[in-house]
Amino acid sequence: MKLITIIGILLVLMAGIQAVAAAETYVYAAQWGKAGGGSGTGNGEFNQPARISFDTHGSVFVDDMNNHRIQKFTTVGGFITAWGSKGVADPPSAAGTFLSPLGVAVDSQDYLYVADRDIHRIQVMDPSRIWTVFGPNGTGELLQPSDIAVDSFDNVYVVDWGHNRIRKFDLQGTPLGEWGTLGSGNLQFNGPRGIAIDNADNVYVADTGNNRIEKFDSNGAYLATIGTSGTGNGQLSGPWGVDVDTAGNVYVADTGNNRVEKFNRSGAFLATIGTSGTGNGQFSMPYDVSVNSVGMVYVADTGNNRIQFFLPKTVNTTPLLVPGGVGVPTDTNGDGRYDDVDGNRVLDFNDVALYFNQMDWIAANEPLAAFDYNGNGQIDFNDVVWLFNQI
Repeated sequence: MKLITIIGILLVLMAGIQAVAAAETYVYAAQWGKAGGGSGTGNGEFNQPARISFDTHGSVFVDDMNNHRIQKFTTVGGFITAWGSKGVADPPSAAGTFLSPLGVAVDSQDYLYVADRDIHRIQVMDPSRIWTVFGPNGTGELLQPSDIAVDSFDNVYVVDWGHNRIRKFDLQGTPLGEWGTLGSGNLQFNGPRGIAIDNADNVYVADTGNNRIEKFDSNGAYLATIGTSGTGNGQLSGPWGVDVDTAGNVYVADTGNNRVEKFNRSGAFLATIGTSGTGNGQFSMPYDVSVNSVGMVYVADTGNNRIQFFLPKTVNTTPLLVPGGVGVPTDTNGDGRYDDVDGNRVLDFNDVALYFNQMDWIAANEPLAAFDYNGNGQIDFNDVVWLFNQI
């Protein structure tokens, strides 16, 4: 009777509770933009920030689209300098004038490239701050270029949004190749917006209108597709930005879903960062995501006129004191399962109750292997039953 009563109570309590799957998590670290929110024109303020890039020193470059300029910051958002103003003339007569720029990249020699979208050109600034027009320009060559990336040889890749293609140039601006046509098949695009390159010089394109990321080798041979249309894990809605970390994981600015999604190198979903809103860790139409060399994730929160950055939550391998416990959990029989949940060195019903009441906390903070008693990869009610049966 006691057993039936206890299980009955637990079944009532668990109504509506779902399994908590192990997943990667990121924590909000900081943001910068206009104090109090909104758009602005001052140093460190934005009017629809659209792209993020890094130089070889780790400085952060932000494409401040509707202020028609590029701003440079420290790793944590300290303003350094800015370039650009609204204009349409070619350098050198009007160096660094832009019209709604939508792309910024820095190569290994610290040359700064800007996709000057509404003038259909690429501008480049050398380390001595001299601006020139890069490569062939104009609507016949580029139509609303929307992003830029640079490979390990300093070849430059441009998303030619209006022509639904990718163009590749060498360091001098000489065309090396192109790929893509309008459509939904492999090697086709529908209004592509973003681009990134991994350590092996594979090219990732945010195929915005087709709600996916396409992967190619450096010569444009199709390799894979990441994501499908939708709102679930691993699905995308109008993605504008993409980046790849040093381990080959892929990060997508899932613009229409107001979040960032992370995939492994094989395209399997790993994590979500953010939700829709204006608070810390929330987004409104994020256009871009960039990951620096130490794994800090920067997001152009375009609709909220700010940059936010996030840190990966450290994976814990040592059991922690569970809220409501009296000590750190212990393994009472040496089998690797920390069944003494409340830390009093005795396995009893208090451990069962505490585990049940703190399932979400355990899933988020404790090492999975130590508390996933039945080994199904989740912290769930099956573990509660397993623990009860050990009493």
